[in-house]
Amino acid sequence: HKVSMTKIDQLLEILPHTKRDTWLVPCSRKEAEEMLRNTPDGTFLIRPRNDRNSPNSYALSVVAQRDVGHCVIDWTETGFGFAKDYYVHQTLEDLVLHYQRVSLKEHNQQLDVTLDRPVRAFTNSGTAYTVMGYNSL
Repeated sequence: HKVSMTKIDQLLEILPHTKRDTWLVPCSRKEAEEMLRNTPDGTFLIRPRNDRNSPNSYALSVVAQRDVGHCVIDWTETGFGFAKDYYVHQTLEDLVLHYQRVSLKEHNQQLDVTLDRPVRAFTNSGTAYTVMGYNSL
């Protein structure tokens, strides 16, 4: 049974991954680790890096196996990515949506996780999570 593009567009609209303010956080590596401490695997944020040589450089901080891992995200003329043959994402949003479905393990064996939970989209209230005012999860 076929899902219309309208339905997919509606689902994407409520997916917190499409909202940059739920995962783009101007903070240091240490602050990222503090924000992600005691959160479930797959909780993540992307932060600008302070690298004068790479002004369009970011870092992904993500929880995997109850630890916080970090990956550099660079921009080239072909897009954002983690490594030479992977600079294919035209926007950070595209990169986030891709790795929401695909594990990061191809870039780092210790990061066998997908980008499930933008750090600012979820609040822990007991065992239930509320997404930006939606109780649909």
